[in-house]
Amino acid sequence: MKKARQKSTNADAVQRAVHHHQKGELLQAEAIYREVLRVEPKNADALHLLGMIAHQVGKNEAAIELIEKAIAVNRAVPIYHSNAGVVYHTLNRLDKAIACYRRALSLNSNDHMALTNLGTALKDQGKLEEAIACHQRALSLKPDYYLAHTNLGSVLQDQGKIEDAIVCYQHALSINPDDHLAHFNLSVIHLLKGNLKEGWEGFKYRFLRQDISRYFNPKYLNLFQPQWDGSAIKGRTILLYAEQGFGDTIQFIRYVPMVLQKCDKIIVTCQEELISLMQRINGIHDVVAHGQKLPDFDFHCPLLNLPSIFNTTLETVPATITYINTDTQKVLKWRERLQSDSARLKIGLCWAGNPTHKNDRNRSISLSMFSMLGDMENITFYSLQKGKAAEQAKNPPKGMSLVDFTDDLNDFSDTAALIENLDLIISVDTAIVHLSGALGKPVWTLLPFMPDWRWLLDRDDTPWYPTMRLFRQSSTRDWSHVIISVKDALAHIERLGPVCKP
Repeated sequence: MKKARQKSTNADAVQRAVHHHQKGELLQAEAIYREVLRVEPKNADALHLLGMIAHQVGKNEAAIELIEKAIAVNRAVPIYHSNAGVVYHTLNRLDKAIACYRRALSLNSNDHMALTNLGTALKDQGKLEEAIACHQRALSLKPDYYLAHTNLGSVLQDQGKIEDAIVCYQHALSINPDDHLAHFNLSVIHLLKGNLKEGWEGFKYRFLRQDISRYFNPKYLNLFQPQWDGSAIKGRTILLYAEQGFGDTIQFIRYVPMVLQKCDKIIVTCQEELISLMQRINGIHDVVAHGQKLPDFDFHCPLLNLPSIFNTTLETVPATITYINTDTQKVLKWRERLQSDSARLKIGLCWAGNPTHKNDRNRSISLSMFSMLGDMENITFYSLQKGKAAEQAKNPPKGMSLVDFTDDLNDFSDTAALIENLDLIISVDTAIVHLSGALGKPVWTLLPFMPDWRWLLDRDDTPWYPTMRLFRQSSTRDWSHVIISVKDALAHIERLGPVCKP
């Protein structure tokens, strides 16, 4: 009888916590869940919901541990499995996420949310037709489920069916005008199509995406100063902060001279690996690593707001050929190190990006894909690859002369100095192409079938980097034709004589 009363009391407590949870009062909800677990350590609902709070505040490893404990207590609750899938998906552990979604559906085949979550995970694995089937099944169960319309649009967009994707996003917004993901995806399509004004307007919804790093989100930076809107604030200091990847920081730091015309002083906070590079940009007063104590400032602005603030169009992209300066001493040291290389072409090579990037499986390739370049004479390739994929440099394709000095590249200023001593850079869509373009070096960028928004559609050049040439897939995940095009272009350079910019 006493146990029954205690369980009833705990159930009431969980309901009180849920009330706080739904209102966004996470600290109050967490305190109650923990008290319930102190009395009843195997209360599955409290374990599951405490795990969801951990997920909401970005502690996903702790979240999955708690939700898995709830599942161990009671495997028959579909939502436990479904939410475990959400957390695994956030951690980019797609196989685990898909298994969880499928277990949830085995318990409730009509769970429209689990279906569209499964579809999204399958999309991220590149299984686009299976993903479409999941979203369509979800919509057959619940036609007004706006997220399924949005997620279906996202798959169609990956297939290059842009107009069909737009229809899906518009349908989602007709059901829920506040669907931030549909707004954001539509903005990306505008940017891809070169409609930059419309694109920047919707791009503000990026901060509402669940997959954006909390570290780069102004909501979590505790910035009490006002956000800068582009007004002239002479005598004041602006904090510009990186909000996404290395490449984004390098690309949009180009706006510093324009910002400086509006204020007195600029401070930049960015990824630690970029500090030495950012310190060499004219107009920046101070550079601080993310998470470190900031100097005093009056206004703040995320870097990717700057194109909108300055009304950037395709015709007005600030495209100064060299806007990042290299360390002269480092450049000279690399020049001495490479002077014994008598090859006609010294080419930097990068084949993979950060594996945690959501679209990495579409943009990254293996070094072996460049095997058909191995028989080209009088070319030395220099690895610019960092991270786990750098290990592939130990076994280059047959015939390829590949030099690997990457152990000596400690930050981006080191990489920039090496790049300055090369004739050409060939890379998939990583920070390396942005760095090369910012340095004004000839760079060939290899793009997936559906590229990132900044590369636009159906062109082999880009207004962002005058020395860049784009090589695009003609169909999804078909890199062979891209490499053939690269080989043909290299042969053309050899016939021309001296190395020229593309």
